[in-house]
Amino acid sequence: MIAGRSISQTLEVSTTDFLGIQVLARAVGTVAPLTVDSELMINGQPIGSAAMQIFPSKELRLTRVTFPMTSAHGEAIVRLQVRSGQAGGVAYGATRRNQFPDGGLAVDDRVEFKDQDLALRPMFHRSLWTHLERLAGNVVVAQAIALIMLCSGSLGVGLGVATILRRQ
Repeated sequence: MIAGRSISQTLEVSTTDFLGIQVLARAVGTVAPLTVDSELMINGQPIGSAAMQIFPSKELRLTRVTFPMTSAHGEAIVRLQVRSGQAGGVAYGATRRNQFPDGGLAVDDRVEFKDQDLALRPMFHRSLWTHLERLAGNVVVAQAIALIMLCSGSLGVGLGVATILRRQ
């Protein structure tokens, strides 16, 4: 993709803890890195933008870009465009399979490849709580597990202190 052209990927992600993406790309036709402007849209509304540097290379490399945290929910679109006025372009990796079944790969905002996707990986900000919630599959179950862990930890500390005091 050269300056003035854009590539975008529609994907379904949980935007609650969505941080950004990693994308396979490399700069071509230049010896200097290219700046790619990236935009995150949810339900057609721009949510955040950021710039990333894509470096020249012989092979595609993972490059990451982060967006501001958002509480908006819905269909996310990540749009990438080489900043205008730069010589060269960016080669992006794409999948041969449909990595995001509800999404589509668009060139210049027109879906060109419904059965292929941009080779990208969503990044999330995960805490111990979000991991527990995902493993349990339910907030109530996660709360019950957390309470059991807290009680068992407290019981263990209490028994340890009682053992130390008893020995003295």
